Amino acid sequence: MRIAKIDTFPVLLRLKEVFKIANVVMSDVRFVYVKILMDNNIIGWGEAAPAWEVTGETQGSVKDVIDNYLSPDLIGKKIEDYDDLQDCFEVFDPEKKPQTVWGGASAKAALDIALFDAYGKLVEKPIYQILGGRFKAIKPAVAIGIMDLGKTLETVKNAIAQGAKRVKLKVGLDMERDFKTVKAVRETFPKIDVVLDANQGYVTPEDSIKFIRKIESFDILWMEQPILADDKKGLLEVKKSVEIPIMADEAIHSYWDAKLLLEMGAVDLVNIKLMKSSGIHGALKIADLCQDYGVPCQMGSMIESSIGTAAGIHTVLSHKNIRYNELGGMEKMESNIGSGITFLNQELSVSNKPGLGVSLEEKELTH
Repeated sequence: MRIAKIDTFPVLLRLKEVFKIANVVMSDVRFVYVKILMDNNIIGWGEAAPAWEVTGETQGSVKDVIDNYLSPDLIGKKIEDYDDLQDCFEVFDPEKKPQTVWGGASAKAALDIALFDAYGKLVEKPIYQILGGRFKAIKPAVAIGIMDLGKTLETVKNAIAQGAKRVKLKVGLDMERDFKTVKAVRETFPKIDVVLDANQGYVTPEDSIKFIRKIESFDILWMEQPILADDKKGLLEVKKSVEIPIMADEAIHSYWDAKLLLEMGAVDLVNIKLMKSSGIHGALKIADLCQDYGVPCQMGSMIESSIGTAAGIHTVLSHKNIRYNELGGMEKMESNIGSGITFLNQELSVSNKPGLGVSLEEKELTH
């Protein structure tokens, strides 16, 4: 089985409501879907959800990178066993091929996911089985954007009523507003697990430490990415100065980012995203590394549709160190692409069909 053709499809999907975080306000998500056609007519589907504020990519740049820089080196490659699959990944792995495109993480993720999907269909196994995982439903955290206090409390209440056990409150724009919100949520809903995500919004270690110390009595599980992603020493300063565990997100795009922060002792937890780590194989490398250091991981999301969400679920099922997830982003969209994921009582599960287990018709990509 060899790769015969690779096509890309830009698609825009609207959100049910505006999603506001510290570094961006979103009303829609711009995807690039990838279709890999094999010479035996097996089709693998992948998805990129580029985030210019995180990976520096746009819908246009992702399509360009895939069409003109990565696909030409993949066409003709065979995928008959797992070693062949790894050889395909080397096309966009700088460790194996230094002249490959630098960055372009979500473009590479889309190809990675499509390759896994095609290979799973060839061997007639779900991806998680190929990777040694076991089937189960997973329960994602509910991410709540920055909004007024009344709407925040209403959203938390609704999430709890639907079965949520953990909520993530977005913060980072206004310390006073954030303090009042966290205090009110904790006092109103004392039993729900609460995590905070500043999306780099507090910028400096000094401001981050100031805020985190103010909310240390509110039983917060962890604070995610309080300062600028590039300030690795600053993250260490924050971690050493506060009691609440610190999770890195935007600061980690690769194995090497993770390795540096872990060696520094600058993080308590790591948020992995397929769109930052160049896909499933990159995510698993980071999870392996974090496990070696005794640092648990979360599988995050860029608000992906069925393809990206399914890939995230398979990755969670494949690694015991990915203990948390926030893969419920597709519930924020007015419409979805593909089917095969069950989301019931705040629990996500994939089908046991081969590959991703997601059915997708090309006509769905005409949005």
